[in-house]
Amino acid sequence: PNGSDLVQVDPATNRVARTVPLGKSTRPARASGEHHLLVAGGAVWVMNQAGILRVDPGSGRVKIVMGPDRYGPLSGLAAAGGSVWAVAGMVVQQIRPEDGTIGWEDAPMELTPMIPSGLTAGAGALWVVGTGFLARFDPDTRRVVATFRIGHRIGADVELVVADLVAGDDRTVVALRNKVLYLIDPAANRVRAEVRLPS
Repeated sequence: PNGSDLVQVDPATNRVARTVPLGKSTRPARASGEHHLLVAGGAVWVMNQAGILRVDPGSGRVKIVMGPDRYGPLSGLAAAGGSVWAVAGMVVQQIRPEDGTIGWEDAPMELTPMIPSGLTAGAGALWVVGTGFLARFDPDTRRVVATFRIGHRIGADVELVVADLVAGDDRTVVALRNKVLYLIDPAANRVRAEVRLPS
């Protein structure tokens, strides 16, 4: 109950090849949606209640990259520009994939109006989603290059919090909240369509 395992499956046989214990945590268990897995830079990256972990797939060695409460809630993991990226509180972190050290970190002023809740890579950028905002972060310049609101206005000056999941690929970025899928046009930094999902 207070620990977790990473399970490696051999795709040729569909059998468990290895189980890597990820350690114990004294923190209460979090929802499964707050656990993230990423394969990048020759390693497996895990974000869970223990923080951010780097697992060597050959040796099974686990390295704690960062504890869970260094800057605030952990929002996600993504790979872009040859690095692994994470968001903790308002702080964006660039992690060296070869050894798991944090090479750069900063709290961009443009993230101040939002509470980050998701992170993804897509269309050559990093996308941070939060309370009614989506921010586009350039991994080469390490700067927020665009921010825009997403969601429905429910009053003259009141914006409903609408997004907490985000995903992307080379051409499309999407955000999801409250059964609405927001399709983002990365070239124009705007919401191209809103798709209401069945309950």
